[in-house]
Amino acid sequence: MKKIHLLFLMMIASFASFAQQEKGDQVIRFFVNFNKQESSDAMMNLNFKYGKFVTQNVELGLSPSLSLGGGSTTLSLEGYGNYNFLLADSKVVPYVGANLGVITIETKGADTSTSAFTYGANAGFRYFISEKVNVDTGLAYSAFTLEGISLSQIDLNIGLGIIIGSLK
Repeated sequence: MKKIHLLFLMMIASFASFAQQEKGDQVIRFFVNFNKQESSDAMMNLNFKYGKFVTQNVELGLSPSLSLGGGSTTLSLEGYGNYNFLLADSKVVPYVGANLGVITIETKGADTSTSAFTYGANAGFRYFISEKVNVDTGLAYSAFTLEGISLSQIDLNIGLGIIIGSLK
C-alpha cells in the first residue's frame, strides 16, 4: 500500500512540475498576432520572439516582426521585458511587460519609407501543456509617432512558446 501512495505522490508531483522556468533558460515563441491601428483595418501577422530568463521571474528578449498587407510593408525590432508571476503548483503563469523598439513602414506605390521609435505594454498568461511547452495568450498596446502623427495599436497575441533551457 505504501508503494501505491508513493507512486500516487510522484504522479501528482510530475503534474505540478509545469511552469518551472529557471534563471538562464532561453525561450522561443511564435505568435499569430491580430492588431487594429486607429487609422486602418485589422491585420493578421506572424511574429517571433527570443528571450532569456535573467531571474526565475524576469525575462528579457528581442522581437523582430514583418507585416505585409494594406499596401505597405512594416518591419520592427523591439526589445522587451516581462515579469512572470510564478504560482505554486500551477500550469498557468500570468505576466506583465513593456517593450521599446524601432518600426519602419514602407508604402507601396508612393515609394516612401518612414521610421519611428515605438513603446508599449503587455499582459497575458501562459498555459503550460508540458514542462517546456506553453500556449501564450495576451494583449499588447503600442504607440509611435510618424510624420508628426501619434498612432497607437492594440494587439491580440496567440502563440506557442518553447523553453530550450540554458546553453552551457
